Parts: sequence; C-alpha cells; structure tokens
Amino acid sequence: MADLRFDPVTHQWVSVAENRRNRPVEFVPTEQARHQIICPFCAGNEDETPFAIAAYDRHLQPMDLDVDEAQAWSVRVIPNKFSAFEVTEDKVFPDGPYQNKNGVGKQELIIPTARHVGSLGEMDFEEVKRGLHVARDRIEAFSHEQPIKHAMLFMNCRMEAGASLEHVHFQLIGSPVVSSRVERRQSIAQKAFEETGQTLIAQLVEWETQQSTRVVKTSKNLTSFCPFASRLPLTVWIAPNQKSGRFADADNLLDELAELTHDAVRRIETVLDRSAYNIMLHQASYEFEGPHHWYVEIFPRLTRLAGYEWGTDIWINPVSPESAARRLRAANKDE
Repeated sequence: MADLRFDPVTHQWVSVAENRRNRPVEFVPTEQARHQIICPFCAGNEDETPFAIAAYDRHLQPMDLDVDEAQAWSVRVIPNKFSAFEVTEDKVFPDGPYQNKNGVGKQELIIPTARHVGSLGEMDFEEVKRGLHVARDRIEAFSHEQPIKHAMLFMNCRMEAGASLEHVHFQLIGSPVVSSRVERRQSIAQKAFEETGQTLIAQLVEWETQQSTRVVKTSKNLTSFCPFASRLPLTVWIAPNQKSGRFADADNLLDELAELTHDAVRRIETVLDRSAYNIMLHQASYEFEGPHHWYVEIFPRLTRLAGYEWGTDIWINPVSPESAARRLRAANKDE
C-alpha cells in the first residue's frame, strides 16, 4: 500500500511506495552484469503484464479484450504493476503535526507501439499520434473518477531518466491531491489572465514567435521553443499559440502535437546521440475553474542536481536557451 504524506514545511506531497523497489529493472550499471529478460511490452508477451484496460488497432478502434487480448494491437493500456497510487478507499490518518492518507488514485501505462523501440524518436509519426490520442482518452476518463484531482502524463526514456524497462511507454498517474507546484502554477495563470485577458503561456508563445531566437519549430497551431528561463540544458516546450482549454478537449491539436514532439526528440537525439530524456504534460487540476493552458516539456538528462539546487530550488543551467535553440534548429536531418 502506497502512503501519501504531506510536508507542512514545503507544502509538498510525497508518495512513499516501497513496493516499487520490486520493479523489474532491465537497466543496470555498466559495471554489473546485465541479464536478458523477456520484454513484457512487446507483442506476444501480453501474459507478462496485468490484463489490459484497453487496446486499440491501428485505426484507433477499441478492441474486444474478451475475445483475444493478444490479437494485433497498436496501442495497449495496462495498470502499473508496481503502482505508487492504488484504487482504494480514501482515508486520512492524522499523525501529530503531520498528515498522511492512503495513496488512493490510479497509475496506468500506455504502450504506444508493439514494436520493441527504446525511444519516441525511433517511433514513426503514426505511432506517436496514436499514443497521444489514447493518452488524451485516458486523461478524460480519469476526470470522471473520484477522488482523482490531477493527472500527470509523462515518459521516462532510458535509465538515467528513470525508466526501468527499455520499451518506450507513457505513464499516467491520477492523484487525489494537487501538488503545491501545480497550485502555484494555477495561481500565477489566474492572476496573469485577470490582468491581461490572455493566458500566460499564450503571451510567452507570442513573444517567442516575435523574437524567434529561441523558437525551434512552428506548426499551424503550436510552437516548440527553448524557454527563456530553462532549468536544464536543451529544454523544449511545446505549447498552443492561443488559449487552448483542457488537454482532454484538444483533439484537433493532437496530430500537430505528435509532429512537434517527435521532431523535438529527434533533434535532441541528433545533438546528443541517444541521451536519456523526460517528456511531461503540464496541465491544470480537474477542479481548477480558471484559464487552462497546457504545454509539453521535454528535457535531456545532462546534469545532476547538487546541493544548491536541492537547497534553494534555484537551478543552474550551463547552456543558454538561445544556444540550445540554435543547435536544435540545425539538428533536424529531415530539413
């Protein structure tokens, strides 16, 4: 059972999930022996995972799991076998000056391809597109489940980014609490909208497009750019150009998002040659009634946090976003 604990000093929630120590770890330090294992996410190995929540064919049509789960699927959604959040009764257990509660919630894996590939950059565009469409559907489904208040979609690629298995996959966590970071972001967004009538992200995208120095690529409705105050080297944000509403309502933007996400990862991997990286979808909580404006953040794992970052939450980035954007613009092999 996961234990969700609240720090009264930092106002941050921490999930203490000791069962995750039992996860199968395919990656090991190079000085240790590496054992060959069966990839549970590849086609034909469906028995190695919990029974699927949903599966889709290449046309994104839902498949009948009761007939034959091992039929030719293109995207598969499964419960996380070693979840930090579980479907259980929501209970609070006061402990002196502390709060803790059951780690109630949901954690799912979205496997966007039956092929064994280790990076989103190795997927083709149709695979990326299908994966994001299914992720949108699952985020919408989470919004109707109590007591889930916020959903986080992310991808950890390669060991240094936190992946325990090589086969590329998204993770989706539905949490019963809203973190202080999400709440702070919502508060800032609300204030900016009240002052200008425009979402803060839309203002940033408009400015970046005008300046162009940090823009990586644009499409009809989206822009990818290296943010002005990037915390990590070669960080890329992908955001809608205009006020976009909830991500669950972004069907008309998902194909463009797939294109720019695929493009950004390929550029990063061209510059850095198989670097580990993280992809995160930032969105508001389900109960937030203010201006929604989601965006995607991608960053390679080049630096490690040290004492100053941990102690102050002020990050030190050794590569300017302007330099990062120049390198990424020049990196695309297809242009």
